Amino acid sequence: MKQVSVLLADGFETVEALIPVDILRRGGVSVELVSVMDRLDVWSAQQVAVQADCMWADRKQNVDLIMIPGGTKGAETLRDDVRVIEWLQSVNLDHTMVAAICAGPIVLDRANLLANHQFTTFPGVEQELATNLENYQDQVVVKDGSLITSRGPAPAFPFGLELLASLEGTERALEVYQAMQGPMVFAWDPLK
Repeated sequence: MKQVSVLLADGFETVEALIPVDILRRGGVSVELVSVMDRLDVWSAQQVAVQADCMWADRKQNVDLIMIPGGTKGAETLRDDVRVIEWLQSVNLDHTMVAAICAGPIVLDRANLLANHQFTTFPGVEQELATNLENYQDQVVVKDGSLITSRGPAPAFPFGLELLASLEGTERALEVYQAMQGPMVFAWDPLK
């Protein structure tokens, strides 16, 4: 079973963390919510308390994907946490995928993981990055090798589907999407 770690700090964006977690779990992926705070309860930017599965010290070390949700305050906390940056820098991108949404790419930028990769962020955040902006793409979701990025809260659904497709295949992601699909229709093209 594929293993994902979602890093949470106070101020994370609720839907950017939980929609992808929901999609991944529906797709049969094991997802661990990891608190970088000194407690299991982590507060979102919308004041939703989410209980993490574990504290930083107890997280699984070998994972298939590390996900960074947005929310400026939460992303800044992760960016400024030396433990997070060192873990991301130690990841072998040939074996571990890294994903970030909204302001989350500031964490990847600090870890120097955006260099030589196309990426997207919440509009305006790209101006704060040290990374060369010629790789910035004005798209909803950008996948470049083992790096997946997205723009903000509304794209959390297609972002989650892209994560699932990258881990379990496009067919599985389409099955989950079709099982969840209600009257809402949006453009997610897994074959792009």
